[in-house]
Amino acid sequence: MNKVDTVHLVIRSGAVGTSSAVRMRFNGHVVELTRINGGTGPGETFEGQFHVRSVAHSVSLLGPDLGRWEIEGIVARYEGVEQLTRELGPLALEPGGEADLWNAPGPTFEV
Repeated sequence: MNKVDTVHLVIRSGAVGTSSAVRMRFNGHVVELTRINGGTGPGETFEGQFHVRSVAHSVSLLGPDLGRWEIEGIVARYEGVEQLTRELGPLALEPGGEADLWNAPGPTFEV
């Protein structure tokens, strides 16, 4: 993949949300998202982005600081020279846990 300019995340929380900041690990560096909308409470939808301007080797969503975070679904959209979308869920994250957003399956369609 070519250079990624921006990562956009849309996260739908399940029955158990979190009050922790949404953080991701991009190529080993922990970053918080900017231009955020919505929330991460039970049943809420969070949207945020991060301008990276770098080649991606690994991208993951980090678990909450405390407690469990149930997630109904995540859509990660990578914008740059090419556009790439990854979707996953449902899943649950514990403190110290991570969800791989780079190697998640891409969208499927019938031909």
